[in-house]
Amino acid sequence: MPSDFAGLLAVHPSLRLATPDDNGRILDFFERASMITSAFDVLYLRRPDFFRLLRLQSDHAYVVLDRDQRGEIRGVGTISLRPGWTEGRPTTIGYLGDLRIAKGRAASRVWRSFFADLVSQTPGIREFADCTHWHTAILDNNRGALAALRPRAGRPALVPIGPFTMRNLIMRLPLAGRHRATGSWKVGAAGPGDEGALQAFFEIENRRAPLGFRGEMARRISHWEGLSIGDFVCASDARGLVACVAPWSPASAKQTVVSR
Repeated sequence: MPSDFAGLLAVHPSLRLATPDDNGRILDFFERASMITSAFDVLYLRRPDFFRLLRLQSDHAYVVLDRDQRGEIRGVGTISLRPGWTEGRPTTIGYLGDLRIAKGRAASRVWRSFFADLVSQTPGIREFADCTHWHTAILDNNRGALAALRPRAGRPALVPIGPFTMRNLIMRLPLAGRHRATGSWKVGAAGPGDEGALQAFFEIENRRAPLGFRGEMARRISHWEGLSIGDFVCASDARGLVACVAPWSPASAKQTVVSR
């Protein structure tokens, strides 16, 4: 069993860790390899810096490249570690994301084997030893991702946690002056004095989730470019805070293109 991440990658010789010097090649490959489903394709534009989105999400993230015999990129995947909650207990949660694979069974086999080794050997890998759970998100009918993650006998299996639904909201900004009471709710913009209540609210809600994140509110305020307490709209009743939303765009790190 490998003692560190480098040892695990050595078992899979076509894989290596990416560095900022690989940024341009990763972006070119990423834009050629959209996520394909039977209904539509999704393309994430990550220019000018592929690594920027990972820095927004986690303090501990890795980009893994798969290369063919000529040294050309034929696959990209990312690994992020975040402090989290599971069953109400603090832990570290791993996320497998950004998987893009060139067509062909050979590339799928590489990632299927790598992910199986990563998950099954996590406790013995120094960088991931405190990670107790791994998760990912897969578009329905994304055959490439499903093929790479499809379990084999004696290997870790995918367990559905729940559906992930994306919604696009179109509204006029700014929202200032449009808040009002609705029934027993009071709705208004948050201020500096509301930060403690918002952090407590985030923590309670994340602790209830199957795989929620710890310290998420403070992280977003400190790491998400252009986001501040004043961007949050809060709803409260006699019990206190019951809901919040913050219109914010990750456009500096990611833009989404949906075809068909």
